[in-house]
Amino acid sequence: MFGPAFFSISGRWAVEQGEGFGCECEVCHRKVSAPHRFQGATIWCLYCGLERGLVPGIELQGGLEFDFGITREECAMVEKNMHRLDDWVLERSRALGHVWFEIG
Repeated sequence: MFGPAFFSISGRWAVEQGEGFGCECEVCHRKVSAPHRFQGATIWCLYCGLERGLVPGIELQGGLEFDFGITREECAMVEKNMHRLDDWVLERSRALGHVWFEIG
């Protein structure tokens, strides 16, 4: 499959917290980080992914597994569920064990 396995937002937080390792974007060489399970995989920064149309240009609150980036598979899920984002984000957050307070 074409493209990187992970699109990273930043480089410091995940490394400082021990949740990721430091690396750099394959395209622009920005210092970023990725979850440990992506060691050896192709990593791009989020900005290069957005510029090339590989990352959806929307922000999801609480719907993703990692709060310091997005996987290629998550990008595909967002695209697939674009027509029902609110419901999908809630379903995904429940599946990941995120805490939600539902009003209504």
